[in-house]
Formats: sequence, C-alpha cells, structure tokens
Amino acid sequence: LLAGVRIPEMAQTTLTIPTLAASLFFIALALAVLELRQRTTPLATTLHLAVGGTLLIGFFSVAVLPTVMKVLDVRPIAHHLARLEATGTDLAFVGEYPGIFDFLGRLRRPITVIDNYADTATWCRQHPAGRLILNVKPKLLPAEAEFVQDYFDRKLAVTSCPTS
Repeated sequence: LLAGVRIPEMAQTTLTIPTLAASLFFIALALAVLELRQRTTPLATTLHLAVGGTLLIGFFSVAVLPTVMKVLDVRPIAHHLARLEATGTDLAFVGEYPGIFDFLGRLRRPITVIDNYADTATWCRQHPAGRLILNVKPKLLPAEAEFVQDYFDRKLAVTSCPTS
C-alpha cells in the first residue's frame, strides 16, 4: 500500500516506537476527554479543561518538541567551532550570520562574516588554515565538509578553505 512513499529524513529519525506509543496514549486520552464533553456538570467541564490542557501540553512535548529541537539545536556545531577557535583557527560565516554560535560555543573572537560566496576566495587567501561555516541546501553540501548538521530544511557545514 505504501510502496514508493518517501518519508522525510527528519521524520525517519524522530518517529520512534516510544514516540508513537506516547502519541497513541495521548489520542486515547483525547477520546476520553471527548466522552467527558457529553456531560454538562461543572465538575465534568472543569475536568474536561484540565485533562484537555494536559493532553495538549503532553502531546506537544512528546511528538512535536523533539522534532523541532532536532533542527534548532546548534550546540553541536557551536562546540565544534569552539574547539577550532581554541586551536587558533580563524572562522568565517558565508552569508547572513544570525549570531547563533557565539554564546553557545563560548567563542572569544567574533566570527568573520563574508557576504557572498564570491568573496570566500579572498578571505581564504588571507586565512589559508581557516574554516568556512556554510548554511546550504542539502544538495549543495560540499563533499569535503568536516562537520555537518541539520538546521531547519538546510545543512550547517564547516569546511576548510579550498587549496586551489
């Protein structure tokens, strides 16, 4: 029935047995809440609101939050950048830098911002041992990237300056 259906990569890594079991549990609770709605006593209404709110928070925490956090957590790349900085490696972000690595990586020097890819050659000539930080679509990910992680529907990558 589902032959040929492609499940997105993010869903493959977050739809685990515990997540599915918890989701089924919250669906069962939702059905119980719907049954309580049939009663109109003040106690039933209060119980309906309490259980419904708890259900919503629980479902969000178990089913939605892990997926969102997986694509928003930049701590791994920030820690990688901190290790590079500790060795004296110069860092440059290509494109519009949102300032997301400085605090989490506890970086002591500012990351250089290179406005466009055309200017990377000049920076790399001045910093041959430096590293470029890229925010690219998966299909544009350089093969020589030393560090890659998901970031929304894109990839964050750290790569050495090209040698040629």
